[in-house]
Amino acid sequence: MLSGVTLTCFSLSYLIVLLLESTRLMWRIPYRMIAVWVMLSLGLFTHAVYLWNVAQKEMAELGSSGLLASWHDWSLLAAFGLAITYTSLLWKRPDTAVGTFILPLILLLIGLSWSVAAATPFPRSTTVNVWAIAHGSSLLVGTMVVSLGFAVGLMYLVHAHQLKQKRRKPSAFRLPSLEYLQSLNRSCLYVSTVLLALGFLSGIILNLNLKGKVGWTEGGVLVSLLLFAWLVSAIWIDRYYHGGGPGRRVAYLTVINFCFLVSALLAVVATPHGREPSGSIPGNNQKIETPAASEVSP
Repeated sequence: MLSGVTLTCFSLSYLIVLLLESTRLMWRIPYRMIAVWVMLSLGLFTHAVYLWNVAQKEMAELGSSGLLASWHDWSLLAAFGLAITYTSLLWKRPDTAVGTFILPLILLLIGLSWSVAAATPFPRSTTVNVWAIAHGSSLLVGTMVVSLGFAVGLMYLVHAHQLKQKRRKPSAFRLPSLEYLQSLNRSCLYVSTVLLALGFLSGIILNLNLKGKVGWTEGGVLVSLLLFAWLVSAIWIDRYYHGGGPGRRVAYLTVINFCFLVSALLAVVATPHGREPSGSIPGNNQKIETPAASEVSP
């Protein structure tokens, strides 16, 4: 049954959500938000199933082009990412009409994927290089944001201690306001989670393109998975645990995130994570059909 999911399934779901969102300023429709969530959930589910079916088909035919290696695939991935972003924004602020701005872009990307469906996929070496760049870039920027969150978290705790002890020195040691630090801290927490999730997922796709499988028991994979699980848990704690002050809570979470990240990086350095064997450089006029010795992990 799920093999029959087409572009029309989730396109129609997103279109109905857009129509419902567009009625906010004109009519008060009973149970509109329930209808929005039902259709949005249906759209996300069928969209994910469609991408899964595409990936399964491409894995079965893995050859010169690779996995998720066309403009069609990438347009749908971008649309799916925007749909998840819209879902997150709607969950946080259901009273806002953000969908009227984001949903047209989602539908535009789906239309683009339909128009380029017959385009020739990229060579497998190009695919590997692109996903390797996405993997490395996401992890690099994610690491920077976690580190920034660590610094901001420390600033918040120091500033809060200064105010509590009434030892603030206006000219010698001034720090931004607690409200600003709290907002920046929370942004670092959420952005770093998204970036590291992208790094983890692109690493999985990179492994599938290189070796046709993911070594889930490899050290690099397990460490990355544990780090991502903690970041998701940290967001859950920030949103649903109400003990203590929210600013101090998110400050502690970003400090702990940094400690987890350092531990993860040390563990990854101790493994063959991301190291290529001599003479096997994908995309550099080398054959990549036999990269069994490559140890690139998400």
